[in-house]
Parts: sequence; structure tokens; C-alpha cells
Amino acid sequence: MEEWKQIPGLDVFYEASNTGKIQRQYKTKDKLLQGYQRRGRLVVKVKRNGRMVETSWAKLIWNAFHGPVPKGGYVRRKDCRRGYELDNLVLLSNKQKSLYMSQIKNNDILLAQEQLHDIYMSVIKRC
Repeated sequence: MEEWKQIPGLDVFYEASNTGKIQRQYKTKDKLLQGYQRRGRLVVKVKRNGRMVETSWAKLIWNAFHGPVPKGGYVRRKDCRRGYELDNLVLLSNKQKSLYMSQIKNNDILLAQEQLHDIYMSVIKRC
């Protein structure tokens, strides 16, 4: 069942759903936002502190359901084949992210998605 929650810390009223959608509420209607790819991740522009800022799609959904991401935190998807559903997002520290990315980059061959997931899970257990 789809659940919508307000995204805190933004100037206008945005909501995120547990199914990975983000919408802006206007006086008469709601509008689903469309993100775009920037440096390999899905981002969207939202209004914060009077300015339009580019923000990670995953981070906005995390903020709505779990509160603000701590300083040094990073939200990413567990499984890149799936969307931005809440149960597919995980919060990593910078150390965990660095370990995860270094293990992927050190391999000369393309890794299957299952191997990436195994690497990811081993990093989570170590940190």
C-alpha cells in the first residue's frame, strides 16, 4: 500500500511515497516530479532556503521516512535493478561508501549484479 509523507526542510510542500515517487503539492492539484540523471544518480531540483537546489532522489525519500541524513551519510539503492522504493534504500557512512566503491573499481571485469550485492553486504558487515 502506497504511503505518502512530507519531506521536511524544504520551502514548499513536497511529499515522498514509500514506492519511490516524489510530488509537489499546489493549491489545486499535486504534480509528480520527474528526476534526471546526474553523475550516475537520479536527482531533482527542489526549493530550499529560497533557492532551487539539486538534490538526490534517494536522499529526499529517506528524509521523508527516516529524518535527515546525518553529516557524512550517503543514501544509495541496495539493488540497482530496482527503483527507489523505501525498502531498497540504505544509509551508508562515508567509510562504508568508500569501501564499497573501491571494491567495485578494483575489479577489471564487469561484475554481475549478484556479485555487487555480495560485496555490498560484506562492506556493511565490516563497518
